[in-house]
Amino acid sequence: MKKSKFISYKSTVWSIRTEKFTRTALCINYYEAPNATGLIVWLPGMSDKPIADRNNPFLSYFIPRGLQKNFSVAVVCFPGTFDRRYIEERTLSTMRQNVSDAVVALSKRIKYYSNLKKVLIGRSAGGTLVASFLDGGFEIGISIAGRLKLTELYTNIRKKFRQRRFYPMNAVKSFLRIRYPEKINNKNLYCLNEQYVKELRIEEQLIEQSFDRANKDVTLLAIQAKDDDVVPFQLDRWEQLAKKNGIPITLFPLSVPCGHAFATQPAIRLTTQIILSFITKKGTRYV
Repeated sequence: MKKSKFISYKSTVWSIRTEKFTRTALCINYYEAPNATGLIVWLPGMSDKPIADRNNPFLSYFIPRGLQKNFSVAVVCFPGTFDRRYIEERTLSTMRQNVSDAVVALSKRIKYYSNLKKVLIGRSAGGTLVASFLDGGFEIGISIAGRLKLTELYTNIRKKFRQRRFYPMNAVKSFLRIRYPEKINNKNLYCLNEQYVKELRIEEQLIEQSFDRANKDVTLLAIQAKDDDVVPFQLDRWEQLAKKNGIPITLFPLSVPCGHAFATQPAIRLTTQIILSFITKKGTRYV
């Protein structure tokens, strides 16, 4: 597979030193297709490695096949990867800004950008972010295990931890930059900062507003595994908001066992097939 290029751009993070928003250098991992006719902007999950290697089996499988379909793939590298800042410096609003700034950078760096068919794909936290860019110039938005019921998550976190500066969440991975890991039950966990949790309280409202102002020609695909053990199964919420606002959506409840991670080969193969078929044909039906 063709090696990626790294595109640097400036964007916003939540400084864990000053507890204020600040601008800094981040990067995009860009895989360019020869004779590209389309561009996929990929938003990783919170603890995904944004590069196609053994630490991200999904991207390793998907990207070569996307390139064969003449789609370049640009993976947004959020803080905490590629030696850029720390994972604790992410919030929902800064990640949205990271995506916006990354798209601007891509529009300036890619030849014939305006002529490309543009697709936004996100997994997990990235899948949730897809719901914020329905008016962002993309023809197709695809969410993989994206959570829309965020008030529920906010309530559960507050109930479990009350108020604190950092909230332990998921297992630390070797490629993530962690500033304040916490050890619970002999497991090292990375944390979300307090600002991230605060923003969860209003995120559903912002998502509803995004659906309301969505481009009328955008088409959605929402995928989630039936055995998801992290995000409660909620394709019904995607369908509800899409239909309410007249947005064509296709739902794909995945029966292949894979939980939330989408790391098993049967699930990766099937999901890749679904996505590539969808973006090359641009399905428009309600399910």
